[in-house]
Amino acid sequence: MEFRETTITSKKKKLLTKVIPKHAIKELKIIEKGWDSFVFLVNNRLIFRFPRRKKVALCLELEKKILPEIKRIVSLKVPNFKFICGSPNNFQKMFVGYDKIEGEEFSKKIYHYFKKQEVLPKISQQLGKFLTELHNFPLKKAKFLGVKETGSFNYWTQYFNGLRNKVFPHLGKKEKNWSKKIFVDFLAHKANFEFRKTLIHGDFGNCHILVNKEKERVVGVIDFSDIAIGDAAYDFCGFKSYEESFVKSVLKFYRRSFDAGFIKRINFYYQVVPFHLLLGGLNLKKREYFQEGIRLLQSRM
Repeated sequence: MEFRETTITSKKKKLLTKVIPKHAIKELKIIEKGWDSFVFLVNNRLIFRFPRRKKVALCLELEKKILPEIKRIVSLKVPNFKFICGSPNNFQKMFVGYDKIEGEEFSKKIYHYFKKQEVLPKISQQLGKFLTELHNFPLKKAKFLGVKETGSFNYWTQYFNGLRNKVFPHLGKKEKNWSKKIFVDFLAHKANFEFRKTLIHGDFGNCHILVNKEKERVVGVIDFSDIAIGDAAYDFCGFKSYEESFVKSVLKFYRRSFDAGFIKRINFYYQVVPFHLLLGGLNLKKREYFQEGIRLLQSRM
């Protein structure tokens, strides 16, 4: 494994010399997180993302088109691609690079620090404002740029069938019954699919929200590879991982109307998170992802 990672780093570093002279790369650090891309930090100021699969390369191609448009309308920093090399047709040699957004992940530890400092209302306001701005993005323009729709009845039915075929055989009886119930209950109500469609980040979790602990504020949002046209409630489910009350706190500063089933759908999307890890772990043969999925599933139960 160590040899493989070293070999990968060497190959990627060679590709980087297309945009950065070899002698100018003083420090190269592998950022381990993320199953979609190899991510490198160069000279502590530049982030480079190399897609692991063609599907991810296509997502980077979409980000390249839509991030400049998003940047114009949001109040927080988002990646500004200054290096774009290669194409999805040869994804092994494709990569993008941008200036690092200074900040750290909005971890639970920092959340509780902000809570102790009594600045969570300020953080909630920034997040509510950002989601309002993002969700106000013109859908006609999003579709023109190639953003796909998600979250339909057919989408969740196919997702559930995929779980039953691939994930359920690896679950115990208790986990299987609980999982089946949440999907069957959700799919049984037509109202769950009559939401107002909007542009969503698609993975608005703590590792994609960057904060400045000293200045006690949110500074940026990264990784828009799961961007889609779907249910605005999906972008709120990550807040439940901090505390239930935090969802309501952010909603106070959300300046778009939402339907009566909004909170109910947030709860469903939150319950579904472990299945993304379970399914991804099996598809990508990543045992650690699958084990994390089991841990989360049991905590949700």
